[in-house]
Amino acid sequence: MLSALSLTLLASLPALEVKEAKPTLLWRGKVHRIEADGTGLPEELGPDAKSALELWAPRAKRWGLELALTEDQLVLICVEKNRKTALKTVEAAATTLNALLPVPEREVGPQKWRVKIEHADGSFEETWFSDDTHEHLGRGTAVLLEMREDSHYESLLWLLTSENPTLKDWAQIAKSQYGFSIPRPLVAAWIEGGRINEEWNAKSELVHRTVGLLLWRNFGELPFWFQLGLAWHVEMEICDGVWCFPYRDGFVWASEHTGWGRTLMSRMRKRRKEPFSLKDVTRLTREVVRTSESDVPYRDEYLLTWGTIRALAWDTDLSSKLSKLCEDLREHRLENGRRWIDKENWELIVGYRIPLEEQTAIFEKVLGEDVWSVLDVALRKGAPKPSPSSR
Repeated sequence: MLSALSLTLLASLPALEVKEAKPTLLWRGKVHRIEADGTGLPEELGPDAKSALELWAPRAKRWGLELALTEDQLVLICVEKNRKTALKTVEAAATTLNALLPVPEREVGPQKWRVKIEHADGSFEETWFSDDTHEHLGRGTAVLLEMREDSHYESLLWLLTSENPTLKDWAQIAKSQYGFSIPRPLVAAWIEGGRINEEWNAKSELVHRTVGLLLWRNFGELPFWFQLGLAWHVEMEICDGVWCFPYRDGFVWASEHTGWGRTLMSRMRKRRKEPFSLKDVTRLTREVVRTSESDVPYRDEYLLTWGTIRALAWDTDLSSKLSKLCEDLREHRLENGRRWIDKENWELIVGYRIPLEEQTAIFEKVLGEDVWSVLDVALRKGAPKPSPSSR
């Protein structure tokens, strides 16, 4: 037991000041300590990256996450650990995507964005903003968040809806999922390990989320099948396999991660008299993927979607036109997927899909009418990666 003298001496000791750890940022190989007032950030950072850090650094600190920023300042990564490894993966995904789809020069788009704000008493108000970032085209730093626990994930959803009431309905759906990606704000998040997916892979998750956010940033919302196929293509290049199956909660066979090319060849042999058409991939919608049928191993639509993008990417003539293809798809959706309120004001139609016939016409206009025969030949070979000598 402590004597009275000992207790007196302990009481007389000065209180130890416990300094709370400050968030740090890894950028261009250096670690920068961020002060509470926002100082400490590299002076070279642009306004988009600074804004993202000012908003997310305090939150990342609260959730115990480390920060890393890509060299080009386009992606802010917030992960529990191994941020250097995560940064390397994201940089590789971004490099692969940007090499395949360089951002074209474009004029400033329409500048109207409508927000409906609901109040507790049941009333609501609608506000129009003069804002050309409704698709985040070429602006903003994308944010990737790895959440360790369900409670952190739910607190993130609450923050997003409190800042943008229009996300309220979406958040109710996102709460039952293990992750999400949204264009406004340009943010993706996931629960580390997934909730029940035993085959979850951190590297694949980073690749998929990075591709999705940068596509939104650079081209707006493209057809779902195109987004998914492109993410799988980049994942296959970086991870040597596929581990990210959106909305899939069932068992994933170990053999499903690789060998897609061989399986694609086998499936195409069974349809010798049925040539490939765009209908084979456009039927892969979010609604279809969310059904229990998504747990079917090696689903044909998965293989064809991945194979189509891979074939386009490895064809020298076609790959050089992919940016133009994405731009035409974007412009078509923006022109036809909006609803005019009056002579000056309009709003985007949520969930609008470019009809099959119109997607087909855009493909043929940009890539040529023989694109289907070219793709059919490539798919029957398993969409192989060409040898260096043939490229």
